[in-house]
Amino acid sequence: MILYGVTNVSLAHSVNGHQWLFAGLSLMEAKKLSSYFHFTEPVNLKNKTLLEKADLDPSTDFLDSLERDIPQGSWTVQLEKGGTVVVLRSLLWLGLMFYHVPMTERYGYVCFGTGEKNLDLPFML
Repeated sequence: MILYGVTNVSLAHSVNGHQWLFAGLSLMEAKKLSSYFHFTEPVNLKNKTLLEKADLDPSTDFLDSLERDIPQGSWTVQLEKGGTVVVLRSLLWLGLMFYHVPMTERYGYVCFGTGEKNLDLPFML
């Protein structure tokens, strides 16, 4: 998983690493699932029409957002430490957590789970 604005794509379509000008997301942006992306080959991008693709910025809009994950509601966004840390938790992969400290370049993830998919999730939502 990665934050919006941390990486970009070069003209040769290779992913460039950490952007040193990245200063973190605002608290409002950090609370939105649309600000977080899977750092894998995009699936939803291939399903977009040419008209939808015309409005995309190819240097930043090349990954799938967490807000489009199926089933809907498989991620929780919570504020910790008095609202100074945003924590995302996966309900599909129990124990997977991602954190970001808004307005800083600090972010990361950790998994304390067993690596087993939560097959009961559709009944929990």
